[in-house]
Amino acid sequence: MARPRWGDTPCAVVCRATLPVQQYVELCAAAARRSRRLAEKVKQRIVDSEQMNEWTLGVPSIPSEVNDDAPLAIKSGADGQSLRVHIERDIDLASVVSKFYHKDPMFSKILTQPEAHLGFRIKQNLIWTKNQMKHDVVCLPWKAFLRGRRLVEVILDNAHTMIGHFGQSSTLWYIHRYYWWPAMGADIELFCRMCPCAKS
Repeated sequence: MARPRWGDTPCAVVCRATLPVQQYVELCAAAARRSRRLAEKVKQRIVDSEQMNEWTLGVPSIPSEVNDDAPLAIKSGADGQSLRVHIERDIDLASVVSKFYHKDPMFSKILTQPEAHLGFRIKQNLIWTKNQMKHDVVCLPWKAFLRGRRLVEVILDNAHTMIGHFGQSSTLWYIHRYYWWPAMGADIELFCRMCPCAKS
C-alpha cells in the first residue's frame, strides 16, 4: 500500500494504491478542474452579491410614494407605484389589521411582550419587522380579512396586477419589500401555481 502524504484523505491513499498511475493522475486533474470551477462560481457570486448590495443602498428603509420599484415596473410596463401606496389608498390598514393581531397566536404574544420579540417592533398600531434587505415591512396576520377576502389574497392580487406574470420569486421579492406574514412563501407559491400565465 502507498505511503500516506500530509493532507491525503483515506480515499486518496486507497486510490493511489489501487489505481494505475495514469488513471490516478487523470482523477486528480479532474478533481483540480472541478475545484477551480467551484472557486470561480464562488467568486462570481461574491461579485453579484456586491452589485446587488450597491443597488439596494439607494432604496429607502420604509417604502415611500416615490417610484422605488423601477426594475420590476419597467420590466412589467406597470406605472411603478409602490404596492403599499396602492393597497393603502383605499383602506386604513392599521384599523383593519389591528383587530386581527389580537386573535393571531404569534402576533398576540408580540403585542403582550414586545421586549421578548426583538425581531419585531410596534409603530403606528402596526407590527413591523425587517426583511432580508433590512427594510421595515408591515406584518400581517394570516387570518386578517378585508371585505370578505383574506387580506393577503387582496395583496397578492394587487401585486400580480401591478407587476404582471413574473413568477414566484419576483412576486415574493416585490411583496416582501412591503409586507410579511407567516407562510408567505407557500401562499405566493400556491398563487403563482394557480395562475396560468405566471412563470416559475
